[in-house]
Amino acid sequence: MVTHCLNARGFHNRFMWKLFIFVALACFVLTGNAQDARYECFYTNSLYVSNWNNLSSGQRLDAILFTTPAYRNEALNLVLAEANTAARKLKLSEKLPIVKSALTEIYISNPVTEIKGEGVGNVSTESYTYFVTAGNKLSSVVRQNHDEVLRHFVKDYHLPLSDINTNKARDLAVRWMKSLEMDVERLNRDCQFIVEPVMLDDVGDTNHFIPIYHVNWKTKSDDEFKWHTTASVELFLPTQLLLDLTVSDPKYILGKSLVVCNTDYMSNIVRILSAVSAASIGAFAQEHIEQASVLTTNQIPQILDNYGKLIPGRLTFTTLAYQQEAFARVLQEANQVAKDLNLPEKLPIMPTNLVQVFNPEYGFSQLKPKSIGNVHTTNYGYFVSIAHKLSYVEATHQDENTLKWMKQYRWPNSQIDTNFAYQLATQWLAAAHMDVEALNHDCTLHVEPDRFANQDLKGTGKFVPIYDVYWVSAQNKAEGYGDVADVMLLAPTRTLMSLRIEDPKYILRPAIEFTNLAELLAQTNSPVPIKEMSAPPAISPPWLQPPPRQ
Repeated sequence: MVTHCLNARGFHNRFMWKLFIFVALACFVLTGNAQDARYECFYTNSLYVSNWNNLSSGQRLDAILFTTPAYRNEALNLVLAEANTAARKLKLSEKLPIVKSALTEIYISNPVTEIKGEGVGNVSTESYTYFVTAGNKLSSVVRQNHDEVLRHFVKDYHLPLSDINTNKARDLAVRWMKSLEMDVERLNRDCQFIVEPVMLDDVGDTNHFIPIYHVNWKTKSDDEFKWHTTASVELFLPTQLLLDLTVSDPKYILGKSLVVCNTDYMSNIVRILSAVSAASIGAFAQEHIEQASVLTTNQIPQILDNYGKLIPGRLTFTTLAYQQEAFARVLQEANQVAKDLNLPEKLPIMPTNLVQVFNPEYGFSQLKPKSIGNVHTTNYGYFVSIAHKLSYVEATHQDENTLKWMKQYRWPNSQIDTNFAYQLATQWLAAAHMDVEALNHDCTLHVEPDRFANQDLKGTGKFVPIYDVYWVSAQNKAEGYGDVADVMLLAPTRTLMSLRIEDPKYILRPAIEFTNLAELLAQTNSPVPIKEMSAPPAISPPWLQPPPRQ
């Protein structure tokens, strides 16, 4: 067993919001005879299409967003049954059986997402969220109020290093994994096994640790510099509290995949494509799990009640028109900041240049931290993640590049130049319209060679010229971790690796606003009429069309 230590600063960055539901824009190829009845309609329905590849990109998006109340109700019942089974086997602090009225959040994905094996959905109680994602199997259980729980432990539990017990943490994690039918034996064969207690080096305490352990199974990819976490368990050992159990590769999950879709559901998807093409784009919307949630045409729906709590059934409310407009606005922000920072991107960034898109529903966008979405090229990811403002720019291949540069650059300590790193970082922040003056006034500035990249060079007289420039607020100091702004860069090539602002008051960029929100969210509760067509219409929106050929 290999044991490593995770510092408190790196620990903060690992716990970003987990509830990200990525809208896949890439098509899957169906060739030959249909082996599964769920695909049959793409071959036999002469009304519309012969297979998925014949759909335009706009029609694919319509299909991805399409669902029915019958589908959602059946999927919810199956996901809830999985949650009950997991809670019982893990002996979690839940009132069993978990019933629908006890759920605080529900997300049910769409038939196409299920068919592609990318997930059925997740449900949340006041204690845990249960995810049926990888391979449509129960693959993740995450403690609710995760960050608040962690802040409590970081503040109140500082134990002497002599109390570190990685073996006990390992045994507990393995017991939980086996209880959920995770293939631990195969993970041990295929992966590197690592146990990491949370250390306090970064806050100046080298004699104590926090008894939170990360038990990870990691796999090396074809790229020698890149490691992938295949399975992980996060736990608080003193009370044997499960914080997070996740397996990302379904081949290590022995449980059965949930199956909701059948030919009827898929036929409905084909039919809805015609309906959306014939009707106004604003007429299409996901309906609600709660039948009592009646939304009137041309009214902006209320997502939160008067006490700031989520109204049941509203988390996944959206319309196709809103999804399209939100995507276009996020892409517009990405283009602007890529230009402002002079990043190595081919401008303008077109939808066809993107490798990943997160395009959440309108209801989701109203919850803190108020994310509208993010888009990724092969070089950078652009995140409108806080208060509807562009807040993060992240290099796409950050981890593997860091490992590569750790080998490539080893300079004498005499060449450490924190002034240059600070100037470069603040130039980027100012160009991205972040409030550098206020950061310097309100926060404590830190500029240093990146600790991870330089962890093996202590006492050698060498350093790796990757710099971390970050600002720590009074609240960060009180909580013992985190920062409000952070820029990571490779100095020799002036390469931006990461730019993050965690507090919207330091973001001078305007928030994305939708002046026609009522129109975008317009819908009726009556069914959309089906209009038969002999051939698929051209409904691909302009923002999904490829750029013109030169």
